[in-house]
Amino acid sequence: MFKSVAATALVCPRCQSVNRRAVLDGSQLQKTELVKEDLSIIRVGTTGQYQGMTFEVLGRIQHFFSEGYRNHWFILTGKGEELWLGEWAGNFSLFKEMPAPNPKVFNKATPGSIIQLADISFQVEVLDQERATFIEGEIPDSYTHEHKYISIELLQPDTFGLAIANIYSPNRQQVYVGQYQYLEDLQLQNLRAHHEWI
Repeated sequence: MFKSVAATALVCPRCQSVNRRAVLDGSQLQKTELVKEDLSIIRVGTTGQYQGMTFEVLGRIQHFFSEGYRNHWFILTGKGEELWLGEWAGNFSLFKEMPAPNPKVFNKATPGSIIQLADISFQVEVLDQERATFIEGEIPDSYTHEHKYISIELLQPDTFGLAIANIYSPNRQQVYVGQYQYLEDLQLQNLRAHHEWI
């Protein structure tokens, strides 16, 4: 059963079938593979609290790139807001999607260059290409179809601010802004134990 209004895909934990809110008659259920190399302490069902805001982890997108991978956990807050809890290279972050800027903003993105997003200056840290994506739990459906895109990680100098831009085509992109977080500030509960790592 879906908990989020924004989520349109729900992965069965037993058979890995991707179930959607509405399936056309005669259509085949899409299948996904299990997430890979899972050393995360977070799992579907993990809860937390940040600055008085409670949240629950509903699902995950695991992005593999040329240089490592990132976990993007889809979370629902106690106020019904959908956000993302990022986890990669020992770092944690909270971020949300913003309206995509003019596609030309990213035309000359190179490591070290400065890009303006939502009137904030971000510095390009990494450009990388997606190699594979795996999903579990409940997520927005648009993330189950995109592959071989360029992902740009950006940092707000001298702060914990971050941005991520996924460039699917010259005219299609998704952009997220947020902040890095200290793990202890997220007050996470119902975590995966070491012996449950796969």
